[in-house]
Amino acid sequence: MNSGRVRPGKLGYKFRKTMFNASFLFASLIWGSIGVGFAIYGKKQRAVVPLVGGILLIAISYLISSALLMSLVGVALVAGIVWVGRYVD
Repeated sequence: MNSGRVRPGKLGYKFRKTMFNASFLFASLIWGSIGVGFAIYGKKQRAVVPLVGGILLIAISYLISSALLMSLVGVALVAGIVWVGRYVD
């Protein structure tokens, strides 16, 4: 009889194992906080680029399960937000 536990080799087991990794939690905290800051700034200034960029930074904390990949995407997003805000508007 299966008690509902997830066995090793299943997708849920791998996700649960990486979700409680210290580096993943720290990266999620950092990029989520930066995203919230951009989103609040974009809403108060009525600027679309920081608002959308902030929401995307918050979303990468949920969508990417690798701390290194999350940090690389976060740096690229912040650079893109700054570049678009400075040179495109």
